[in-house]
Amino acid sequence: MPVAAVAIVALLAGGLSGCNVAPPAAIVNGEKISVPELDQQIQGWASSPAFVSAENALFNFFFTEAESEAEQQGGGAPSRATVQGFVSPEGGNVQGQGTYSSPWVALVLSNLVLDVALRQHLSQLRESPSTMEYDAAWQSDYAQAPVLWRQLSPALRAFVAGEGADEILVARAPASAHQDQTFYKQNSSYFWSKLCVSTSDVTVAGPDGRVDWAATLRRARAVARAMRNGGSAAGITVSGGASYCDTPEQFIQEPLAFQAQVGRTAPSQVATVRQSYGYQVVLVLSRTTIPDDSQTAEAIEASGAATGTIGPSVAGAIAPPNGNQQLTSLLARARVDVDPQYGDWDASPGSGCAPQVASEFLGPICV
Repeated sequence: MPVAAVAIVALLAGGLSGCNVAPPAAIVNGEKISVPELDQQIQGWASSPAFVSAENALFNFFFTEAESEAEQQGGGAPSRATVQGFVSPEGGNVQGQGTYSSPWVALVLSNLVLDVALRQHLSQLRESPSTMEYDAAWQSDYAQAPVLWRQLSPALRAFVAGEGADEILVARAPASAHQDQTFYKQNSSYFWSKLCVSTSDVTVAGPDGRVDWAATLRRARAVARAMRNGGSAAGITVSGGASYCDTPEQFIQEPLAFQAQVGRTAPSQVATVRQSYGYQVVLVLSRTTIPDDSQTAEAIEASGAATGTIGPSVAGAIAPPNGNQQLTSLLARARVDVDPQYGDWDASPGSGCAPQVASEFLGPICV
């Protein structure tokens, strides 16, 4: 997709931050994108082992495609360095360290430019995504790649979901209704915006002072029956405990066992979660559902979830806008200056110096 033609040398993660007097990495309609901001994005994505694995697999796939296309056309195959993976094998790891490939740095920087351009455009229109649109984007990303999504920082998850919500307003991509509805139904347990619970902790100690797990479980089941019946049953009265509501971001930071059991528990039903101290009995009070409507379909479409695209396109976070006319036009109109050390920006339609190298994924990036 026409995002940017950027010729960029491979960079070390430690070399991205620079000094305080370093010029910005890019300027979008007068708004600066700092080098530390670019550094933070790159290291944030690199901290996810699942993302690094998916990214490297995608780059390898597109290299194979480009190689096959070159053979069919009778031309020379592109150098593997042209489409090398997220972090090079030499000295790279999954903790945000190592040598990053030129296409990867270009994609991250191009995506930051897109994010700024989206926010500026919506600000001019005096529009902003609703909370429901943001939550739909957030949960579409989570449902698409749960392990990867949990490995990202809260700040990076917010960035990705925020950009996805902005795209809902600007891109208005034609939804693949059947695919989106199928994805929604298959992942309906993810599509909520607020979950309220009441909890009670249960521990029964044995003669030795340690947790008597069998007795604790029997007690927890009795407490669960009482909570379902409004607080008492068969001589059991539940008092104390805690009642609170989680947003999706708060819920993802709960223990995994809590997420797994409570996340699939219907309102007015009870989950019994084993903890280190005994059992936590959790009554789901309410769940605010994200409706299966056109806005949610657009969020699913923006994330690429319905088509099974994973990794760098989680919510369109890193992948190009896939030829979306509105996003392409928005970038073509933007006044963008890129620091020469990162390359040259060219978002004009049809630009690009290496169309044979998986342009549908990388965009017109010169490397």
